Amino acid sequence: MRLAVFLWMFSKTGRFRVLMTSSTPPYVIHDVMSEDCHDEKTMLEKIMSVSYGLCLTSFQLLGGYDDVNYQVTAVEEVKSHEPCTKPVLEKSYVVRIINANDSKDPTRIEATNAILDHAIRKGVKAHSNVLNRENQTVSLWRFNKQDKEEVRVVCLRTFLPGESLSNVTSPGVLCYKLGAFVAHVTRALEDFHHPFFDTFNFGWSIDNIESLSANLHFVKDNKRRQVLKHILDHLPIEMFRDTSSLKTGQIHGDISFNNIIFQNPGDFLSDFSQWGLIDFHDTHKTFCLYELAVSACSLRRFIDKETLSTSDAMRHLLAGYRSIIPLSRRDLEFLVFAIKARLCSIIIYGHRQCHMDPNNERYINSSLNPAWEFVLDIYGKSTQTVIASF
Repeated sequence: MRLAVFLWMFSKTGRFRVLMTSSTPPYVIHDVMSEDCHDEKTMLEKIMSVSYGLCLTSFQLLGGYDDVNYQVTAVEEVKSHEPCTKPVLEKSYVVRIINANDSKDPTRIEATNAILDHAIRKGVKAHSNVLNRENQTVSLWRFNKQDKEEVRVVCLRTFLPGESLSNVTSPGVLCYKLGAFVAHVTRALEDFHHPFFDTFNFGWSIDNIESLSANLHFVKDNKRRQVLKHILDHLPIEMFRDTSSLKTGQIHGDISFNNIIFQNPGDFLSDFSQWGLIDFHDTHKTFCLYELAVSACSLRRFIDKETLSTSDAMRHLLAGYRSIIPLSRRDLEFLVFAIKARLCSIIIYGHRQCHMDPNNERYINSSLNPAWEFVLDIYGKSTQTVIASF
């Protein structure tokens, strides 16, 4: 189980340490004696108590790509040194334990949390940050994995109740509303700025398309590898030949049915007050149309071909987006290239992640296999033919 990574915590002194970064104030790294933390429940109890002054009452593991997420319920502790009493009023939260690589720069997570606050102020319903005892949106904990110490960033956010849009019927109307929602979020983020993202290089960004070829060897199926190589050999030149008319800005980075929550099944198609957006971890600055491409690539994961063809799903998606933001011919051309780039990223990085984390292969394949189906739908067709089908 991949959860084994988080079942033990390590400290030689039992005291906290301080990590100095460019951020002010410095971050406190909490250490817990390993013999005191031998299961998930104890681990979460310590995180909730030490970092947030909360008493854990229940927890449930949630899905995740390379982070580990828990839905938890907790109450405020009466006194930090007293045992937890029977809860009077429980509140629900999400504990997110960031993967080791992204935890190397806590300032990135703080910047990500800043855009979450901005989106809420702009009318996008989302889970809000919970500050720790140090009045920060990130907490640092030292974990032990196979006798190797790793410092992980931990975030606590309010739980956004509701249902995943992947469970909703009426796929054509849903695709239309998804397109409109993507445009709605794009408008909300257009005036966001955080200096961290001015120089941040996100691995999954469309700007890093040329680096995908170096990871092609993770794709063991020869047919898939050759198709992807053919796409990547031609894509950068076609995609970036003229970008002067394309708008850039901050994007969420993963607006898919999996990251959208609605609170009233009867009214979710009426307005976006019922829509909630979660998981801002892929946010970065790039071409705004990449946000739409990311959402387009999620369609096949949740809507099978027997219910709605790729072309029909795309037609509804673009109609919804255009109801708020117009699209030029050049926008549509770039969108096709961006979709191809995203599909290649999903498949190549998905195979790489399966290699690195084989115990999570089932979850990763839930995105990887539908992406390959989408590739087959458009592979070998000219850009203009693909646009015409949309």
